[in-house]
Amino acid sequence: MPGGIGVTVSMPGTPEHRHADKAVFLGHVVSDTLLVYPEGGWCAVTVTQAPKVAMSMATYGTIFDMARKSVLEDVAATETGFVDHPRGTTEGRRLTFTTTKDSGKPQVGIADVYTWDAVVVTTTCTFHTDAATAARDRILASLTLP
Repeated sequence: MPGGIGVTVSMPGTPEHRHADKAVFLGHVVSDTLLVYPEGGWCAVTVTQAPKVAMSMATYGTIFDMARKSVLEDVAATETGFVDHPRGTTEGRRLTFTTTKDSGKPQVGIADVYTWDAVVVTTTCTFHTDAATAARDRILASLTLP
């Protein structure tokens, strides 16, 4: 995974890489995303590094709520759940949602969000076929955090 912070993930095929660097009041927010399109859906893993000063002023609840709102807006989704979902000792939340964006077909989605220090990792997958569901499960299982 780009970013050099110890996050790894195994994705099928050759993932598309997207990089963003946005200047904000307290520094820069840098994001790297890997994106794949298994048959019947898509999966993205994004590592976002925010200014430590900004992150130190936010609570976990605020960070997770911002990530939840961002995912729902990005995929024009309707939330169906948002629950605690830690990974090892790392704080996490799982967002479940439905959307018809991109395919026009009803899709179920999952976004897992993890945060520590000034880092937020989000895995977002949508699927409407068994093949996409299997790919999602493999991707989510392969994610390792430092």
